Amino acid sequence: MEHLQQIEDSIMLFLQSIRDPVLSAILVPITKSGNHGYIMIALILLTLLFKSERKTFFTAALGLILGSLVTILFLKPFFMRPRPYAAIEGLVALVKMKKDPNSFPSGHTTAAFAMAMGWQLASEKKWLKTFGWIFAVLMGFSRLYVGVHYPTDVLAGALIGTMGSVVAWQIVKRVFAALEKRKREKNEGI
Repeated sequence: MEHLQQIEDSIMLFLQSIRDPVLSAILVPITKSGNHGYIMIALILLTLLFKSERKTFFTAALGLILGSLVTILFLKPFFMRPRPYAAIEGLVALVKMKKDPNSFPSGHTTAAFAMAMGWQLASEKKWLKTFGWIFAVLMGFSRLYVGVHYPTDVLAGALIGTMGSVVAWQIVKRVFAALEKRKREKNEGI
């Protein structure tokens, strides 16, 4: 584990060394947009504008909830890993996380990947899937770039968010199938 920590420390210091105003102007707002999950919630709610995307909405929303519960309620308090900027000498964060000192796993990344995987599994709109994955990858990278998460925090968040939506998709498919069956039976007078 000590060797992995050294590798992660080196990655974080390297990312700090390549910071520039243009990248910062893009990645800092992306990372801040994930605060409190508001942007993911708003994006998921936007799927309700399309009648054909109800399954997409429920899958992404439930995936976000499941992933966030695992991340925030269980893993962060259990691991209590300090943020990189608090543990790596010479690393300066571009944003501070005053209310959450725990780094593992990345909640922002969890939420973004839950949204992306929910859209991937349930939507028929290619542009929505593409946007979701681009946003999720940028969110994960932005967390590294600004110095508030280690690579393993981001990878764990991506995995948890993805799995949250995989589980959600199984639930949503069953619920929608049961509702469709009941509607069919009602229409047939059974």
